[in-house]
Amino acid sequence: TKIKALIVAPKSLLFNWYQESKKFTSFFHCITYFGPTIKTIINKLKNYDLVFTTYGTLNKDVKELMKVNFNFIIVDESQNIKNKESISYKNLESIPALQKIILSGTPIENSLSDIWSQMQLINQDILGNFAYFKKNYLDPIEKKQDENTLNELKKILNPFILRRTKEEVLHELPEKTEQIIYCEMSLEQAKEYEKEKSKARNSLLSINKDKPDRIQILKSLLRLRQWSNHPKLIDEKSEIDSGKFIEITNKINVLIAKNKKVLLFSSFVKHIAIYEKWCKENKISYQTLTGKTKKETREQLVYNFQHREQPNLFFISLKAGETGLNLTQASYVIFLDPWWNPHKENQALSRAHR
Repeated sequence: TKIKALIVAPKSLLFNWYQESKKFTSFFHCITYFGPTIKTIINKLKNYDLVFTTYGTLNKDVKELMKVNFNFIIVDESQNIKNKESISYKNLESIPALQKIILSGTPIENSLSDIWSQMQLINQDILGNFAYFKKNYLDPIEKKQDENTLNELKKILNPFILRRTKEEVLHELPEKTEQIIYCEMSLEQAKEYEKEKSKARNSLLSINKDKPDRIQILKSLLRLRQWSNHPKLIDEKSEIDSGKFIEITNKINVLIAKNKKVLLFSSFVKHIAIYEKWCKENKISYQTLTGKTKKETREQLVYNFQHREQPNLFFISLKAGETGLNLTQASYVIFLDPWWNPHKENQALSRAHR
């Protein structure tokens, strides 16, 4: 008798899932259901214990997958189904299974509403329908900061959550040492930043208070963030120095001289490009992973960093680096710019810490 479990994960994680299953459960019959050969194996899936597939393949072949009669469905990085109106959520809800399990390091990304669809998938109506959940939990907690309601929600959710921290699993794990490095802007950069800040202030003061333009507010804040990181993020032809760039490149030079392996995360791919150019000019070997990096290349980059002496520098965009990377050879992790959601940074940092 086969277990018949369907594991749904982002494409970049399929390789990890398959390799880990071979390592720890070699007695299971496993297959990846993904790519150009899927039509030839769809009728054979019932003969496997573990079937690994992507969200994209699930959405494309949901009718065929419904016929397999899986016993288990495991959804990795389940924050991908936080939107109850998304196709992925609706398709996973429609596929029958004896048990559904979700896995996530950041189940709540934007709002408490993210948790509703995930819990609805694995334990239907435990939080009531969405209208009930919004009225009785979401609004009181998010709009009124009602602690009693929050504690009540925690009591409902706790029996269905299995959470193990790194400290519980890896007793030999050393403590993280975190340091915030404050960087002064260069004089010219600071002068231009002040001009930009005045423009943003004037723009925001002109907004109708009854109907605030949130997009305009966010654009103004983003532009100020980019100015403070590096003027080239605003104008590629700018010759103005960045105080942060000078500070970070000095730091990199010191670490490279000590032969340390370093991960550098950024929210902006353009920000990474500035440091790549600097590496080329200074003949420093590096590699880069962004959302556009192909699955096969991604695996090779991880292998290179983990098992080869060079490169010592690995630039990673935060969005691409939050999932499925085990980069335990890194001695240092540098975040070039903070992300609005600190849980994303923690996930990225954990790739190296463990």
